[in-house]
Amino acid sequence: MEAFTVRRVKYSQDLLHKGDYFFVAKRHPNITVERVPVMQPQGILERIWWNWFGKKEELKQIVEIVWPEHDAIIVNCPQCNQPSASTKNSPSPIFRHWRTNAGATLNRRQVGEI
Repeated sequence: MEAFTVRRVKYSQDLLHKGDYFFVAKRHPNITVERVPVMQPQGILERIWWNWFGKKEELKQIVEIVWPEHDAIIVNCPQCNQPSASTKNSPSPIFRHWRTNAGATLNRRQVGEI
């Protein structure tokens, strides 16, 4: 079995050499809360009841998803220097590229797979 040596870089623009990789950490979504006024009811009894006990505002929660919504790894192939990235479901595209390109196996601990 052959293990490739890889090197972690600080920024994605530093992916220059074969075997360099960059880890992109997951970012949490931006959550904002708005207060939306509730329209008062039309009937007389309903309006009196609403004035005493009813909710005057509703809280509306807005979730804005920020990229990346999952942990990602960007790796330069140790043989062809072509960048490949992990997907949301699995990091398999990276390893599939290396297996088909070189026929060698990869030591996943060196890449930093979680």
